[in-house]
Amino acid sequence: MLIVNYNGGPHLAGCLAALEQQSIPREQFEVIVVDNASRDDSLELARRRFPHVNYIRSRCNVGFAEGNNIAARAALSDTLVLLNNDTLPDPFWLEELLTVMTRRNAAAAVSKLVFTGDPTAINSAGLQLLRDGRGVDCGFRQTDIGQFECEREVFAGCRAALAVRRDHFNDVLDGSLFLYYEDLDAAWKRHANGLATWYAPRSLVRHAVGAAEHSPVHRFYVERNRVLTAVRHADLPLALYSMLILTLKVPQAIWNCGCGSLPRRTALVVPKAWLAVLGNLPEAIVQRYLNRSWRLR
Repeated sequence: MLIVNYNGGPHLAGCLAALEQQSIPREQFEVIVVDNASRDDSLELARRRFPHVNYIRSRCNVGFAEGNNIAARAALSDTLVLLNNDTLPDPFWLEELLTVMTRRNAAAAVSKLVFTGDPTAINSAGLQLLRDGRGVDCGFRQTDIGQFECEREVFAGCRAALAVRRDHFNDVLDGSLFLYYEDLDAAWKRHANGLATWYAPRSLVRHAVGAAEHSPVHRFYVERNRVLTAVRHADLPLALYSMLILTLKVPQAIWNCGCGSLPRRTALVVPKAWLAVLGNLPEAIVQRYLNRSWRLR
């Protein structure tokens, strides 16, 4: 069980407490918490309440993706389960997730996520790849009336509650992406190599979804990583289209800032993301070549 914590507040302790109530006996799975140099007392509180958990403290914030890689390198199991620190898994969550993964012989399995604040609303029932290269949560904010109660293959799984098998990609996620789209990037690799991801509808998790989801940091990494992921994996027209769309957003953001309809801090995120894409473009093109070379083996 891999959990990355950054200023988790009371969420981390709640998540670890829920893991104590799993139908699978606690001694049958390990829990590894990587703390990304949190400034609050969430790690200390968790250590006092759950001393049997393996805690690893990073000297700096290495991001969600690399935090999971650090935890994965310390894990003993060949099946790695990623869980957000702001989640509350159902008592049968882990058992159901691993059951679907085994029954379907899947490379990955993903849970059903609902919002903690409104458990009748769906947060994610797997990730869908849109034609423009964006990844979206299936059923996002839909009222849960049983429309996602069947096991099915999905393109990707939300990294908030995801089980994956160790494979030839070494790290579980690409640390250079830091935050967001790392789950879609990893799934694109699996999909291109014929490895399936399955949705486990009875593996239920409540997800708090923090304020960072609407912050400039969120916008920056989503804009940057969406393009880099497309350049790495998508067909050439889609890769070029993704770059073009971000390029067109730059003058739009500047114009909206000048008109006063967009705060300066928010407006600057888009050109910063565009410059970051340019800086990372050579590496993404190399990765694109390597991904295709691997599929030819």
